Amino acid sequence: MIDQNNLIGILWMGGQSRRFQNKSGISQFSDNKIYALLHKKPLFLWAFETLESVVDRCVLSFNSSTQYNYFMEFLDQTSLSLPLFDTIIDKFSIPSQGPLQAQLTALHKFKGATKVSTLSSDMPFITSRLLIDIIDEATAISTLGSQNNILEPLVSAYTINECKVALNFLSSFPFGRADDLHRSVESLTLLNISPNYPSDVVSWNQNVNYKQDISELNRLKILFTNQKPNVNKKKITNPGNTPKKLKSILPPDLKQQNQEPKSMKKDILNSLIKEESYFFGGRYSEFLANTSGEKKGVSFWYSKAADCYWNETQFWIKENVPFLAFHSVKDCYHCINKSNFQSSWIHEAEFLHSQLMKKLNLTKGVS
Repeated sequence: MIDQNNLIGILWMGGQSRRFQNKSGISQFSDNKIYALLHKKPLFLWAFETLESVVDRCVLSFNSSTQYNYFMEFLDQTSLSLPLFDTIIDKFSIPSQGPLQAQLTALHKFKGATKVSTLSSDMPFITSRLLIDIIDEATAISTLGSQNNILEPLVSAYTINECKVALNFLSSFPFGRADDLHRSVESLTLLNISPNYPSDVVSWNQNVNYKQDISELNRLKILFTNQKPNVNKKKITNPGNTPKKLKSILPPDLKQQNQEPKSMKKDILNSLIKEESYFFGGRYSEFLANTSGEKKGVSFWYSKAADCYWNETQFWIKENVPFLAFHSVKDCYHCINKSNFQSSWIHEAEFLHSQLMKKLNLTKGVS
């Protein structure tokens, strides 16, 4: 049973719906997927009702004031009445892949909460029983996964106290992905679900991306259920990300690092490497490379970042989490190409990246 004191639920309303809208862009409610009707209910309402049923306080997260205003207009025009909810609008200007901005905004705002449960508004088949399981398992972060350890970062639960160091660091970093928090905590629990949804035409973690998805789901007689799927729990401990160690090593203000001598920067990086905090070592070095004013410094720090990401990749491979290994080796490959230094294992990184793509059934190449 969940202790609901200080349990915040965040429904991600962000997304651009680029794959869903017409070529001319969003011009009406039907061009934004969260308002599309699935069995006579707006798509977001399925996820909202599920999340609202298990948390103490439900928060809708928007990535802009425009999207928030659009939502309020939708409620007004449709006379849709919702239970009491809060709203937040992203405050971090981070060019990110996925809603890292929303994660940081929400988790910073609700630091007083004990745990935060998150759900994406385009995932109508997640059940309250599954959310409860994810929340109960969150030592630092627990997240939904599938049989081959592919993460669903938008369906997670966070223990705020265990994520504070990572949050402070990532909020000052100029870019990132939705799964950066998962790569940066000491304890990560995956709840890998089997594809045994009562209807054989959908999966538990299915989301909606295209208009034909909605059309197909409306055509089929989908059985919505609150039963819980079979879950295989996998707990991963990354001692290099121990909050107490990281707090003593990482600079309190990343933006001030440009003014610090190179020897101090090297000392910080060496300490991170010594503790095997490879994700933080990679992000720290990459930040220094991006802000370095000299060509030699850029190459040096990018090469250090590549080394760290390569070691992080080996960790995730050892733990059999190809999803996170894929992103870490992608970061590694990116930093090798940004560096003027010749790496003896650039071809190995490229080969590993392609192998992980095949394992995850991905089609987009290295960039």
